[in-house]
Amino acid sequence: MNINSINNLNFGAKYIQDAQVKKYNPNKNTYDSLKVSFVEMDPDNIEDLFAINDTVRYWYNEKYASNIAYSLYLLRDYCLPRDSYKVYALTTQKDKLDLLNVEEILALGEVVEKTPKKTLELNYLQVDPKLVYSSTQRDYKDVGTAFLNVLKNLDKVKSIVLTSACSAVGFYKKNDFKLTDVEHMRFIWKKRKI
Repeated sequence: MNINSINNLNFGAKYIQDAQVKKYNPNKNTYDSLKVSFVEMDPDNIEDLFAINDTVRYWYNEKYASNIAYSLYLLRDYCLPRDSYKVYALTTQKDKLDLLNVEEILALGEVVEKTPKKTLELNYLQVDPKLVYSSTQRDYKDVGTAFLNVLKNLDKVKSIVLTSACSAVGFYKKNDFKLTDVEHMRFIWKKRKI
């Protein structure tokens, strides 16, 4: 994994890798590829806690974002195991990741690493609501897919499991997740063997 040295901070959000989303180009009326940063939020960094709180306020009434923020606080207080619970953000920021800008956060997610099987449990994935529910031209596309693609490409991950909301079933199917339990809306994605 190549980590840009300017982003490999000892505090604040930790750069994991770049991801690709599509950004609207009004001059051409097209969506162009844009590199964004996938970062792990640090529960010991007050700036990350402020950023996630501001995001919850900015994404008003989004329960997944609130749950993700609550988990970051539980991690801060050592109420969740830090070696397995992780909170991630997808942001358009490329530097100064120790000061995440809420207006540049595109998505938040919470995962639990189950190391013996190299499985991630995706507890929550929340994309900025204005990118999902907007009735006007969206500024960004493929944000949720970009988030999932980073998780899929992590070296230690062989599979991802999750419970889906009814409204997200099509999204997960489009991203190669297989429905394993209809009653509980459980999905799995497995890395293909080469």
